[in-house]
Amino acid sequence: MDQGEKRPRDEAPASSEDSCVKPNEVNHEEPSAWFEPNEPEGLRDAFAVDGTAPQLEEAPLDESVLEPTFNINRVGQDPPPVFATESDEEERGDLPPDVARVEALVGALAKAVKATQLYPPENPMCLRFTQVLAKEFDATFDELSEVRLTVGKTKFFYKGETVLEQLDREDSIPGRFFWDGIREITFREGLEEDEVAGFLEVCHRSNKNAETGEEDLVTLMWDREFEHIACIAVDDILDLENPDDPVPEEFGTEYMNFIDLEMHDLEAEENEVMANEFAEEIRSRLADNETNLFGVPTEDRDRVMEEANREEHASYMLDEILVIILETLYLDDQTASFLETVNVLGQAMESLIGDGRIYVAAGLMRMLREMRSERDDLNEKMKQGLDEALTQGWSQENCAAIVRHLNASLIDVRDAIEDYVEALPPEALTAVCDMLIEVESKTSREKMLRAISKAASNRIDLLIPYLENPDPRMVKDIVQVLGATQNDEALVPLRNMMRHPNVDVRGATLGALVQIGFAKSGDIILAALEDSDPKIRIAAVNSLGQAGRMGIGVLLQTVEDRKFRDRSLNEKKAFLRALAVAGGDEFVPYFTDMINKKSLFKRAQLEELRACATEALGWTGNPHIHTILEGYSKDKSKLVRGAAQAALRRLEGRESSEKEAA
Repeated sequence: MDQGEKRPRDEAPASSEDSCVKPNEVNHEEPSAWFEPNEPEGLRDAFAVDGTAPQLEEAPLDESVLEPTFNINRVGQDPPPVFATESDEEERGDLPPDVARVEALVGALAKAVKATQLYPPENPMCLRFTQVLAKEFDATFDELSEVRLTVGKTKFFYKGETVLEQLDREDSIPGRFFWDGIREITFREGLEEDEVAGFLEVCHRSNKNAETGEEDLVTLMWDREFEHIACIAVDDILDLENPDDPVPEEFGTEYMNFIDLEMHDLEAEENEVMANEFAEEIRSRLADNETNLFGVPTEDRDRVMEEANREEHASYMLDEILVIILETLYLDDQTASFLETVNVLGQAMESLIGDGRIYVAAGLMRMLREMRSERDDLNEKMKQGLDEALTQGWSQENCAAIVRHLNASLIDVRDAIEDYVEALPPEALTAVCDMLIEVESKTSREKMLRAISKAASNRIDLLIPYLENPDPRMVKDIVQVLGATQNDEALVPLRNMMRHPNVDVRGATLGALVQIGFAKSGDIILAALEDSDPKIRIAAVNSLGQAGRMGIGVLLQTVEDRKFRDRSLNEKKAFLRALAVAGGDEFVPYFTDMINKKSLFKRAQLEELRACATEALGWTGNPHIHTILEGYSKDKSKLVRGAAQAALRRLEGRESSEKEAA
């Protein structure tokens, strides 16, 4: 019979044992010297429309009332946890049912014991955790008759399975039991809420006594003589010959490695002498630069020292305190204590941001927002208190602090800024946009823009005023965000932006219109064909090519117009390339007819047109295009030969890249 399964009362127990605002761009390689475009490097890329914006996904948060967790997901990488949770174990779906049941029980036990570190037993929070723990015991004893936990320095074991792991010695619940000498603790059926409360009171007293060196947990439990709770301590294990209090035979030797070997049998003076000799040996080894003390590898020692330094840091303690405060707040239904706790969290928000710990601040904001929306038992005062605490996240002082961190190139803040913006509610967008004006780092701005585009999808009204900003860079950023939202309501302001005096803003507007879709924004894109700047006209032509068959009619109409030959070389090239991209293979005969056309009049213009058609052939995707281009690479016209050779080089380069990628 498995440990803890239901059995008759008289049967003996068994043995013991967790840049997107712009469309993707294709860098079109220019053919050769005959055909170099005159636009500045990078400008055409900003206008390129060969693709769609990458999809941004926000990892959902999965937080229950008793076990709040944080799942912060930055684009392209897995972020570190915002707070340490109760257990460092990942969810394991392959646990036996009884082990899974005990794991849930031990989680509630750890929370209840941790609460005793902050509050006296009569505090409402402790009483609430006591009730929750008692219910967990009831649910467990519906399936099991007893629960035996083996105690390690950082873990509780049940049937050899880890059911709780807490690595931080100062806050580890298994550690509290372990360092007080307990190596096994058993809870038996019949345990009632009063006895649970008494056990937690003992834990509270032992925590206070640890500071004064008075009675430890083993002594206090022995004094209480619990009826349904028993433990085995180090002294029990060492005193195996004691006939009056024998250790159960099933206490296996596989757990003996958890026993802390202490000098139990030495007198005080002898103990002190041996301790001094031990310390002197350490000092002598250090003096000889023997860094690998006691057989501990250097990398292990460095890791332990790093963890120790982290635990001593005040910020680490703050994280742990925040976890407990948030957990208690989830259960608090008393207005006065709820508001007091929320006020503490609001002040913590300011401290976290001031210290540059933006990940933690973002996690705290998410928790408060979810509590605000999910708890239906909050009264108006509680809701108002949460709202006031949340506004601390985007107060003028905190936003200024974040800008200072970003402009000082603090990497941790830069990497966390996207998560921070996503954690804010939509009404904070204006504050974020004000920050954006002051941020100098391009990388930080891009991260902020990604987050703004998601947050503003249904609130673009908050962004429109920034289109009047005198800084073209800011206007361009907001235009790109409007495109990334793909919101139809952005079409009117974007139409107005096509009349902006700055060419970069107009170029960014074209990119935004393409993201919204040619079917909705086609008339605005067509109007850009008459823009005063040739770079904008070419960008509009590229957009028509990406529109597919919807753009063919306008492209053909323009190419067939008699005035087309009078356009600049770059524009003619752009129109024919766009026609090849939009029409594909079916336009190969059209281009070959254009190449083979002869004329005695305006011969220079005709040669340019023939060369443009040759280059366009390379964009049709025809499977026999190499053979066709090789034929034109021997043409009498130097321009046509150069265009054919350039098209072949581009195709060979693309095919080589595709093979490498495969």
